[in-house]
Amino acid sequence: MLGNIRLVIFLFSIIFLSSCSGSDSDLLKKLENSVGKHVELASKNELGYSVFRLSSITNFKWDRFYVFSEYVDSKQVSEITGIQWNGQPVPSGKKRILFIHGTDIVNYVDYE
Repeated sequence: MLGNIRLVIFLFSIIFLSSCSGSDSDLLKKLENSVGKHVELASKNELGYSVFRLSSITNFKWDRFYVFSEYVDSKQVSEITGIQWNGQPVPSGKKRILFIHGTDIVNYVDYE
């Protein structure tokens, strides 16, 4: 019983912390589902890979993206992209995909 309570608290903590990051949760779900399907396809075909188009899961305009590792902060993001970013640092154990259209950051998603 105590183990079940701890599991529920843990899951709620994960959901709460994920929702506080500002990361696009709908995009994260699409990313996880699509990548999972393509990993399965890759394991079943003789080539050993599957092509995944990031544009197939986005519903906004973007022309480039950056992937940042954990702990990269807003100053580093701004320096690398050349665009002012005031968001939170990339959380521990996560990567961040930052989508850019023209000179604007239009969306981002944090993932494991």
